[in-house]
Amino acid sequence: MVRLLAQFFFGLNIAAALLLLVCFFLPFMPPSEFAQLTLLSLGVMPLIIINTLFAVFWMVNWDKRFVLSAVLVLLSLWHFEGLYQFGSSELVPQERTGLKIMSYNVHLFSAYDHEPNPEIVARDIKSLLAKTEPDVLCLQEYYLNHGADFSAYPYRHIYFKAPNKVLGHAIFSKYPIGETGSLEFRNTANNTIYADVIFGSDTLRIYNVHMQSIGVVPQRSWELQGGAEGISARMENAFAQQEEQVHALKEHRAASARPFVVAGDFNNTVFSHTYQQLKEGLNDAFYERGSGLGATYEFNGYPMRIDYILTDPKWEVTSFETMEQSFSDHRAIMAKISPVAKHTASQAPGAQGKTGSQDLN
Repeated sequence: MVRLLAQFFFGLNIAAALLLLVCFFLPFMPPSEFAQLTLLSLGVMPLIIINTLFAVFWMVNWDKRFVLSAVLVLLSLWHFEGLYQFGSSELVPQERTGLKIMSYNVHLFSAYDHEPNPEIVARDIKSLLAKTEPDVLCLQEYYLNHGADFSAYPYRHIYFKAPNKVLGHAIFSKYPIGETGSLEFRNTANNTIYADVIFGSDTLRIYNVHMQSIGVVPQRSWELQGGAEGISARMENAFAQQEEQVHALKEHRAASARPFVVAGDFNNTVFSHTYQQLKEGLNDAFYERGSGLGATYEFNGYPMRIDYILTDPKWEVTSFETMEQSFSDHRAIMAKISPVAKHTASQAPGAQGKTGSQDLN
């Protein structure tokens, strides 16, 4: 009987190990071709934990079968570089000049919460900006009617996709802004906007990204959202849309010689095809200078890192921080970056003094 139980238990172990092994290939599997498998990207952390428990169980029982899960867990820690960071040991002089970029999904400033409180939101934003003093703000899910004070940012690009005048995106800057624009993702309120920030003799293009939302609301019951089948279909469709949006962004940035930063809400994890494609050729600021899990969003208590700042290699990441307190369902993140060398990227004609979009506050 004990032997049969052990065999059954090892069978479960093999299944969990195989699923984790498949996850190693998820970043390279386009959702349009592997729709159902890409859903595993949301379950990588649980699979690592399950395999860790299996390895511990077999080790405690002095059974060599521990090797299967133990090896896969160790490979996971190496393969998924952004899984957990212990912090950089390299010291950077604090006085070094740099550009501080913050990305924050402000959740429409909580205007549609069950009990909205604009005074608390305005106070929290004021406190956050006073404490962190970012030079550039990339805000997703920007809402026009809010009480927040962004007067410290004279240069701004605020954009709402027509005919939507509720869900927009904004880039606020203390430095002059040159060229601005929008990528106009199709058939969705999600979008990506960009602005060229002029920092001394350098011009840095900043993309403010909000990839396709999954459309699953943690607070609602699964039945009201179509059950497991309906939720699965919704997520598969969202990941396929993200693939299309990533392609549009990569195509757009390839048409410019400017160094750039991609910041925002990717609505997907580091184990996904979306993240892998967007990160290609760039540095993840969290991986460079972050620490811990770096979770920016919690799905029913499950911590996930879905907000990122990816930087051009021509700019060095000197610090990174994930803000713990937040009125939104996301946490703000901020990276300080500095140009590592002069590069040849011509400034846009007439860039000095141009402020992008009209001040809508």
